[in-house]
Amino acid sequence: MSNILKNKVLSNPTLEEIKLQFADEQIDWERSIKIKIHDRYFVMDNGVLNIVRKSVEPVYNKSINGEASATYRYFEMESVRGEGAKAATVYSPDVVNFGNYGEFTFDFSGNDSNPNYSLFWWLMNHPMLGIEFDLVRPAKDAQNAFEAERERLKVENMFMTKSPAYIDDEKLVLLASAFKISNAKSIPPMQLRLQVKAKALADIPRFKKLHGSKELEVKALIQEAVDLKVLYYNRSNNTWYYTYAPDAGNIMSLVVDTNRPIYVVKPHMAANPNDDFAIFLDEIDGNGHLGVIQECIRNRKDDIVNSPSKKGTGQESIRKFAEQIIVTKP
Repeated sequence: MSNILKNKVLSNPTLEEIKLQFADEQIDWERSIKIKIHDRYFVMDNGVLNIVRKSVEPVYNKSINGEASATYRYFEMESVRGEGAKAATVYSPDVVNFGNYGEFTFDFSGNDSNPNYSLFWWLMNHPMLGIEFDLVRPAKDAQNAFEAERERLKVENMFMTKSPAYIDDEKLVLLASAFKISNAKSIPPMQLRLQVKAKALADIPRFKKLHGSKELEVKALIQEAVDLKVLYYNRSNNTWYYTYAPDAGNIMSLVVDTNRPIYVVKPHMAANPNDDFAIFLDEIDGNGHLGVIQECIRNRKDDIVNSPSKKGTGQESIRKFAEQIIVTKP
C-alpha cells in the first residue's frame, strides 16, 4: 500500500483534495498525466537512449500550504518480525524510481482501478519539481501547442541573461514570495531562479499578472525602504513608521518616528505585513505616502553615497552600508 508519512504520521490525500490543491495547475484530470524526469537527464549512448538519473530521495523537508516545515516521506510500509518476535516497521523504497522510461503516468479519470494519489501529491509538492523532473501537460491541438510553446519560451527567456526582459535577483525574490516559496532570500540564487521559473511555467497567466503588477513594484519599493532603514515595522502593534535622524549630520543613528504612524496592518495580515502595506499604498493611500517613501529613499541613498566612509555607489554596496545603520526602536 502506498503512503505518505508526514512527521511520522500517515497523511494520504483523496482525489478531491488533490484537485483542490492543484486547481491552479490547469490539469486536465480526464487525460493521462505524466511526471517526467527533466530532458537533460536523457542522453544517447551508442545510439541507445539512456537515462542518467531516474530517481529522487524518498524524504524531504518542506513547508506546504503555509504549514510549518515538515518532513515528508513517500514509502511502502510493512511489518516484519524482529528480535523477540516483536513487530518492526520497515520502510521502502530507498529511492523513488521513475522507471525505464523516466516517467510516472497517472490516470485519475476512473479507468485506473488503483490510482496512486499519494505519489502524485508527493511529487507535485517536491522541491525538485521543475528542476529534476516536470509535470507534462499534453496540448489540446496544434495551434494551442504552438502558442503555448511560444509563450513558454518567452517566459523561460525572462529568467536567462540573454533576454531584454531579464528578471534580476531582486525581483526574483519578490516573485518567489508571491509564489509562496519559503525563505527565498536564503536559497542560492541559481536554485531559486530554477524554482521560480518552474512555478512561472506551471502557471504562465498568473506569472504574467504578477510580473506586470504595480503591487509587485510597490513591494520592491517597500523592501528597499526597509533595507535602507527608511521604514520600520513594529510587530508589537502591527504599525509601519518612518525613521528620522535626530542629528541631521549623522544618518548612522536613527529613531523611529512614533508621532507619525503610516499604516496599521490588518490583524489577519500580520504574518505578511509587506503584502498588506503594498495593497494600502497601491489602492487606498490618500496621503501621498508612496511619493514620500520614494523621496526618502533617494535622500537616504544620497546621504550614504556622500558619507565619508562610503566606498562605491552600486546598489549592493549601498544596501550593505545601510546594514550598519542603527535604528532606535520604540
